[in-house]
Amino acid sequence: MATLIAFSGLGGDYIIVQEDPGEVASMLRGADGLVELRRIPAPVSEHPIATWVNPARVAFLMEPVQQRS
Repeated sequence: MATLIAFSGLGGDYIIVQEDPGEVASMLRGADGLVELRRIPAPVSEHPIATWVNPARVAFLMEPVQQRS
Protein backbone atom coordinates (compact mmCIF):
# COMPACT_ATOMS: atom_id res chain seq x y z
CA MET A 1 0.00 0.00 0.00
CA ALA A 2 1.30 3.45 -0.87
CA THR A 3 1.86 6.43 1.44
CA LEU A 4 1.11 10.11 0.90
CA ILE A 5 3.83 12.24 2.51
CA ALA A 6 2.67 15.82 3.09
CA PHE A 7 5.15 18.62 3.73
CA SER A 8 2.50 21.13 4.84
CA GLY A 9 -1.25 21.45 5.03
CA LEU A 10 -1.34 23.15 1.63
CA GLY A 11 -2.93 21.27 -1.26
CA GLY A 12 -0.41 19.80 -3.69
CA ASP A 13 2.50 19.95 -1.22
CA TYR A 14 2.99 16.19 -1.08
CA ILE A 15 4.46 13.15 -2.80
CA ILE A 16 3.26 9.54 -2.95
CA VAL A 17 5.70 6.72 -2.33
CA GLN A 18 5.25 2.98 -2.79
CA GLU A 19 6.19 2.02 0.80
CA ASP A 20 3.35 1.56 3.30
CA PRO A 21 2.67 4.19 6.04
CA GLY A 22 4.06 2.09 8.88
CA GLU A 23 7.27 1.40 6.99
CA VAL A 24 7.70 5.09 6.09
CA ALA A 25 7.06 6.18 9.69
CA SER A 26 9.64 3.68 10.93
CA MET A 27 12.23 4.85 8.39
CA LEU A 28 11.67 8.54 9.22
CA ARG A 29 11.69 8.04 13.00
CA GLY A 30 15.12 8.89 14.32
CA ALA A 31 16.70 9.33 10.87
CA ASP A 32 19.88 11.41 10.95
CA GLY A 33 19.56 12.61 7.37
CA LEU A 34 17.76 12.03 4.12
CA VAL A 35 15.69 8.85 3.78
CA GLU A 36 15.47 7.03 0.44
CA LEU A 37 11.98 6.05 -0.70
CA ARG A 38 10.46 4.97 -4.02
CA ARG A 39 8.23 7.74 -5.40
CA ILE A 40 5.30 6.69 -7.52
CA PRO A 41 5.80 8.72 -10.68
CA ALA A 42 3.48 10.53 -13.05
CA PRO A 43 1.41 8.35 -15.43
CA VAL A 44 3.97 8.79 -18.22
CA SER A 45 6.37 6.46 -16.42
CA GLU A 46 5.69 2.89 -15.37
CA HIS A 47 8.32 2.60 -12.66
CA PRO A 48 8.80 4.16 -9.21
CA ILE A 49 11.78 6.48 -8.96
CA ALA A 50 14.24 6.95 -6.10
CA THR A 51 13.45 9.98 -3.94
CA TRP A 52 15.18 11.25 -0.84
CA VAL A 53 13.05 12.85 1.87
CA ASN A 54 14.19 15.17 4.67
CA PRO A 55 12.37 13.85 7.78
CA ALA A 56 12.44 17.31 9.39
CA ARG A 57 10.18 18.63 6.61
CA VAL A 58 7.44 15.97 6.86
CA ALA A 59 4.18 17.33 8.32
CA PHE A 60 2.16 14.09 8.18
CA LEU A 61 1.76 10.67 6.54
CA MET A 62 -1.39 8.93 5.41
CA GLU A 63 -2.73 6.39 2.95
CA PRO A 64 -3.55 8.08 -0.37
CA VAL A 65 -7.25 8.81 -0.73
CA GLN A 66 -8.87 8.47 -4.14
CA GLN A 67 -11.16 11.32 -5.11
CA ARG A 68 -14.73 10.47 -5.98
CA SER A 69 -15.73 10.87 -9.61
